[in-house]
Amino acid sequence: MHGRTWRFLALGDPTVDIVMSRDMDNTVFDRERAAVAQWLESDIPFHTMRDNPGMSVGMLAGMWGAKNYMLGPVFSKFLQTTLVKVNHSNLWYRYREIYLMLFDGFRSKYVLITNPILSQAARSHQLEEIWDETILKKYVHDPYSSLLFLAHDSYYCNKFNDFKTLPFPTQRYEDQTVGEHYIKNVTRYTYNVPPCPVICRPSYGKDWVYC
Repeated sequence: MHGRTWRFLALGDPTVDIVMSRDMDNTVFDRERAAVAQWLESDIPFHTMRDNPGMSVGMLAGMWGAKNYMLGPVFSKFLQTTLVKVNHSNLWYRYREIYLMLFDGFRSKYVLITNPILSQAARSHQLEEIWDETILKKYVHDPYSSLLFLAHDSYYCNKFNDFKTLPFPTQRYEDQTVGEHYIKNVTRYTYNVPPCPVICRPSYGKDWVYC
């Protein structure tokens, strides 16, 4: 399996009641805690969060959750098996692995020139970085969002077909963003946070320019 998708195996694990997928360098703010608490109190199995304009996909790999106990052992195991199978059957990733193992120096340059599929596979670092979100979109969010998803969304609240879309329950503090990356004493990656659309603000916070 692609290393970026190992964490998905908790989906379908009979010993796990609730799955929450996060990146190691994500900072957890009170804003996220409040949104997760709202989801946990709901009767909706899946959760996804989108908190800045750059988060324009339905389900980010490090910002979702699932209640295995609500999905049931059969369906959650089906999802897990699907994610494993699509990992093993993905041709571009297998081509890239073969390239990395077998070719170097002049021979690698020759192969890259003569085999366009292998060339794309070997150079597609960007595609590799979104591989986890690609399969989540195709096999989890797109088929089931309208039935099984609760989304917290501060910018695209009318774009996706989630079963229920809510604004974040707390107002944004300064430029803090759910899902932002931070490594203590090293760096903090911040996002450009423009005013959020009025339609995406909570009913009790329509004056929250930065919601």
